[in-house]
Amino acid sequence: SATNPVLSVLDQKRLNGPVYVNGQQVNNGGNFSQISSLWHDNVGYTFGSDFSSKAEVSVDFGSRESDWAPIGISKVPNSTIDLFSAWINHGSGSDLAVPLAYMAFPAVSMEDFQQKTQSTNLAVIQNDADVSAVYDAVHHTAMFVFWNTNGGSSSYNPPSADGFLIVKASGNCAIIYDADNKTVTVSDPSQTLSNVKVTILTSVMNAQTFDITLPQGGQ
Repeated sequence: SATNPVLSVLDQKRLNGPVYVNGQQVNNGGNFSQISSLWHDNVGYTFGSDFSSKAEVSVDFGSRESDWAPIGISKVPNSTIDLFSAWINHGSGSDLAVPLAYMAFPAVSMEDFQQKTQSTNLAVIQNDADVSAVYDAVHHTAMFVFWNTNGGSSSYNPPSADGFLIVKASGNCAIIYDADNKTVTVSDPSQTLSNVKVTILTSVMNAQTFDITLPQGGQ
């Protein structure tokens, strides 16, 4: 219903070691409205900055009792285990129109997580129902997902010497543009398109259109 909140589950698994919120170990879970980072069991997440102006993250961990008998899948006696879970609360109603993004860092120690968050520089190009796109300033790479069946257009003018960038697509697809090597990588995760036209326009390159034939069938 319109009054029930929408949740995005980040992780749910056995508790394995300490939990860090904003770089500090926490002994209890809770709701964190001003959260910048979360780390547990070699998986880290960052929030805030350019990626999100609002993120309410809930963290819960501790002993939980299993009870499989009521659903008829096991006769094993009840046991207890420590579990960890974390989720984003997007709210409900008009709250769902507020865009939100976060970064995930898998397979990373707490020390490496802190270092990688400092060396990673991603900026949101667009984040709405039409296009999801980010720009990696370290590697001069832009990544786009066009959600609409007829594709669309997205533009970005980074606050650096890289110059402006406009990307257009004729269908729903994912595009990676490497500004250094001037290469374009295209994928159709829906596997419904036989071809897609992609146009790239930058401050140092005239508009170029690529008519890309996509793999079909078993390919």
